Amino acid sequence: NLFVYLYITSSICLDLPRYLNLPPLSIAMASSNKDKGRHVSGETRSCRYCGGEYNLKGLGRHQSACLQRQESNKREREAEAEREQESKRARLTKAQARSARARQIADEIISNASLRAAEEGLDTDIILNGNPLPGAKLPRSTEPHEHQNNCFTNIPAADPDATGSPAAEPTVENDAAGPEPANDNPEERPAAIDDNPASLEHDDIKIEYHPSTGRPPVISHFEDFQRHRDRPTNVNPAAFEDEPWKPFQTREDFDFAELCLEAGLTQRQVEAMLRIIQNAKAGCSELSFQSYKDVETAWEAASSIHAAFEKTTMTFPYKKGERTYQLYSRDIWALAKKHIRDPILAPFWTYDAIRLWKWNAEKKLWIRFYDEPYTADGLWNAYKDIPEGGVPLAFYLYADKTRLSSFGSQQGYPVVLRFPQLDCELRNGAGVGGGIVVGLLPILKEKSKDKKTDGWKELKGVVWHESFRHILSVLKILARVGFKVGDGVERCVMALTRGVKSHFPCPICLVPNDRQKNVSESYPQRTPQEAQDILAKTQTKAEREADLKKKGLRNVENAFSSIDGVDVHQALSFDRLHAYHSGLFGAHLFKALQKQLEQLGREYQATVDHQFATAHHWRDLDHFDAVTNMKFTDAGKYEDISKVCFNICYTPLR
Repeated sequence: NLFVYLYITSSICLDLPRYLNLPPLSIAMASSNKDKGRHVSGETRSCRYCGGEYNLKGLGRHQSACLQRQESNKREREAEAEREQESKRARLTKAQARSARARQIADEIISNASLRAAEEGLDTDIILNGNPLPGAKLPRSTEPHEHQNNCFTNIPAADPDATGSPAAEPTVENDAAGPEPANDNPEERPAAIDDNPASLEHDDIKIEYHPSTGRPPVISHFEDFQRHRDRPTNVNPAAFEDEPWKPFQTREDFDFAELCLEAGLTQRQVEAMLRIIQNAKAGCSELSFQSYKDVETAWEAASSIHAAFEKTTMTFPYKKGERTYQLYSRDIWALAKKHIRDPILAPFWTYDAIRLWKWNAEKKLWIRFYDEPYTADGLWNAYKDIPEGGVPLAFYLYADKTRLSSFGSQQGYPVVLRFPQLDCELRNGAGVGGGIVVGLLPILKEKSKDKKTDGWKELKGVVWHESFRHILSVLKILARVGFKVGDGVERCVMALTRGVKSHFPCPICLVPNDRQKNVSESYPQRTPQEAQDILAKTQTKAEREADLKKKGLRNVENAFSSIDGVDVHQALSFDRLHAYHSGLFGAHLFKALQKQLEQLGREYQATVDHQFATAHHWRDLDHFDAVTNMKFTDAGKYEDISKVCFNICYTPLR
């Protein structure tokens, strides 16, 4: 009965507004407030700050409190951000000071060199701006500079421009480091008294520095040898720059622009993405871009930091007319100075030429070995032409025509610069210190009427060398080019030889064409002077062509002959990639294997493909699902196939 009563009472209360013909809420509030002697409206509105629904009577007090709360939260966030910035500035102060010191030392070195050049009447513009004037010479500082610990702790410092030589010492002859060993083999030598032979163990390693550096030899046990033990394991670029994203306004601007560049977004896509971001952030983000033009302007500002590509138009006579080609190139010296001054790269430079020796306890001899370009004789012998206190700076220049994957079948002819005195991991990498494209050579489109004609071949040689002469013009009076590598075609173009069918096909030595198979014979090396002597003779074009043909050379002046101290024939090296991987294996052995499998039938081909597909995956080794019908791939892929194909094919073909 009690339950029924409560239910009925509740129903009467809920239905009361209907009987009085009034809104339920108004009646309830009026009844409640009537007892308190006041009138309250039932109207509600939204708060302008938080968006909540509140009664009109109390809305003013709520909005005032809501505003104060939001302002308090804002002040708290700003204070937290300020504390974070203050902490960051405190952490970077020491690194910034070191970085500034590194730049100061580099500027002092160049300034001293400029003053000395001015005193001697030499050209100073090339040292400061990389703009050589005809006949200008490069002054070298003879003042040694001590390494400064500018950017790192717990490691020996490496000033980018420092030679690594100690303070001034008595002059040491470059080519004399004591009496020559009695052993006729230059790759072996007995232990010296200073080596303390009694304490040497088998496989000990000896690092011998060039006498001009004034640094004593260092001997280490084999298990302790680590030439780069003083290198930092990782380098944080933020330690050198408080805001490394400059000249972009914010870090977010740089990240956004980089993403757009990598994705290859069009102007319409960039602007659409910016609209979405601007609508989403509602004024709370630091992204300042508003249009594609802002992104483009920021990239233009960033590009001014690096040496820009310059377009050069070159015209050459051909038959009865002229041919015009475009060359795009960058200032090599400006790029070199930027790398030398970079405090991030400073610890990874090795300016001094060294020799490495390994102790053979059985023979009681030091056996020489090589592991970096600056451990060979090229850089070592360069000291004879350098004043005391100076060090050589070597360049790798690689040119190879290739297809640009980003443009389908479009071809490019890039010239890539690397610095062999940087650590191997850096110079062969894709990041800071890696390869830099310094030129795009013209590509001559060959027509059927020009194919294989002497005039066309001569034109290609002239265009190539005039283009390279322009790229290397700044080095003509600055330094020697260290080492150059190219594939078979590029090596013939660089040395201006006539190719594999000429009387003397080798671009390095004068081995006759019919004697190349006999590797036990030795022949004199080519020299730049032999071509220069023939070109300097007063004779008809036909007579000069005949003399050059006897030597396997072309009637073109070599661009490298204009650089003092450069021997292009010594700079060329054996082309292992094209000779073995894409040549001997890719063009011959692999094709013979494919032909054999095709003759055996489809079942054998399927078995070999299955063996390749199920082979284990190995680090730095490409994995293939099928190879029996592969028509073409690059030399690196051929190398990986050659490492595993004979083991994989053993079972099906045995």
